[in-house]
Amino acid sequence: MCGIVGIAGKIAQKERKIFDNLLTVCQLRGRDSTGVVSVTRGKEAKYIKQVGTPETLIDRKQYESIIGYTPAILIGHCRHTTSGSTNYSNAHPFDFDETIGVHNGTLAHSWNRGENAKDYTVDSEWLYSRIDEVGIEDALNDIDKTGAWALAFYRKDTNTLNFIRNSKRPLYFAWSKDKDTMFWASEPWMLCVVDRDIDMAVLNEETGAWYMPLPENTLWEIEVDATTNNKSKIFNMKPPREIEGGANFTFLAPPKKVTPPTGHGSTGSANKGGSGVIHPFQRTGAVDSTEEELATLLGLPAPTTSTKGSDAKADESTSSTKSEGKSQTSSQRSSGSTTGSKSTSSSRKGTLSLPGLSSPSSPTTSKRKPSSGSSEQSDSSTRESSPNLTLVHSQPSTWRGVRRSSDENAKNVSLRNVAGTWYISSLQTSMEISEKVFEENTNGVCAFCKTPIGGLEEVHTLLSRNAFICTDCGSGS
Repeated sequence: MCGIVGIAGKIAQKERKIFDNLLTVCQLRGRDSTGVVSVTRGKEAKYIKQVGTPETLIDRKQYESIIGYTPAILIGHCRHTTSGSTNYSNAHPFDFDETIGVHNGTLAHSWNRGENAKDYTVDSEWLYSRIDEVGIEDALNDIDKTGAWALAFYRKDTNTLNFIRNSKRPLYFAWSKDKDTMFWASEPWMLCVVDRDIDMAVLNEETGAWYMPLPENTLWEIEVDATTNNKSKIFNMKPPREIEGGANFTFLAPPKKVTPPTGHGSTGSANKGGSGVIHPFQRTGAVDSTEEELATLLGLPAPTTSTKGSDAKADESTSSTKSEGKSQTSSQRSSGSTTGSKSTSSSRKGTLSLPGLSSPSSPTTSKRKPSSGSSEQSDSSTRESSPNLTLVHSQPSTWRGVRRSSDENAKNVSLRNVAGTWYISSLQTSMEISEKVFEENTNGVCAFCKTPIGGLEEVHTLLSRNAFICTDCGSGS
């Protein structure tokens, strides 16, 4: 599991600070390495990456030089190692002649028998070498669709920001109220660092939804023009294209291994790969907004019929003429380097579905009550060992998500009692604060759903000393 975040459009000092915060919370999905792609308004792509957490990257002078000068696109990635070693070479992004991007997911194990796969040690870099050489459609069609992917990448030849995912990896989007800036993140609660500082566009008036998932198996290609003298639309989206992947994949079984008899029968195991990621807001009922309505809302061109086959391939031919698949960075990496920076020139749904907030198929959550007198603490023998908060609650807003019990996802915090005082600690950052400080700083209100909690046991993640995510919002996807 890795994390992807980003901003595109008009990016000023406020938005750059928001990107820092997005990258910081993104580490909850991976802390092995961190990387950032920056595309300037002059369409120059640069990147920086290193082994380690976002805090160490943000503190480097090279980081400021990458994002500090009129960026139009910022893509962030935090890696959790699932294959290959944890080193600079395997950190994201991966940079090729016409493509630079990041990947959240794991390809099926058959990727290492693909074309030129022997030249790469991780599936993500190999995949981007194929995207750069043959284009996104052919690259995905040539791999086993049982793999998992969410991709965010920039095409230098077409100046387009591209996104695509399958059902096994999430990606969510939101826009500023003036439609000048777009934000994205692997999990919706991560966007709370945007919502608290920016007036967000409401994507569905009935439900109040301000974020939406990227439709599965659908390629978004967006031209971004954030020049200061630009009086036209900043984002121009090409007609979305359906790419499910795996259309040309042929499974090649590895050579059989002969196991000598042991006299005790035979044993073995099947590697099933990574498990699928639950889509926390997927609806089974009617959709909330058509593509035409969304295009009108965002000031995008009206979508046309999805192109497939030869039409889609022809549309992509101009971006897939490069025959060299070697990464530009490979010749400049040193074996002992851990940090560095570089400058470089299921089928698709018929409509875009917004999160199901009031659908009958979406379970609802009841109001939480303070833990004093709470019916949830039915066993009196455990009351003395559990933190018991009396929090000053702000007025709760309408909950916009699906309730998830704390048993479904491992928490990112731990609790301890010292001399009668309860403390809560982050398992990611080792930050620890007392129950009193927690209450004073947060008022006991989740930073994402704005719903008050009843006690420290309902905290899933500490974002900072002043913000947290509750167990209902904490996602294990």
